[in-house]
Amino acid sequence: MPTFVTLIKFTQTGIEAIKDGPTRLDAAKRAYEAVGAKLKGFYLVTGRYDAIAILPTDRHQAAEGRHQVRAPGRQDPQLVQPHPAVT
Repeated sequence: MPTFVTLIKFTQTGIEAIKDGPTRLDAAKRAYEAVGAKLKGFYLVTGRYDAIAILPTDRHQAAEGRHQVRAPGRQDPQLVQPHPAVT
């Protein structure tokens, strides 16, 4: 099964509501499960993005779940598929 990574940036509204993060994360897990996907990991990160979500699922489920969890205060998340490096 392919894995997808969602790159998330918070807007100022999202930053101000960061205390609601655990509740929003639980809602995101339920939304992904509703479309047949499972949120494998969620990480707050530093740099260009504020958070990433890891989803082992197909592209359709990842995209559908992403649209369902898009919350006020968060820009449209970017969905990417990582590929293993060849060594």
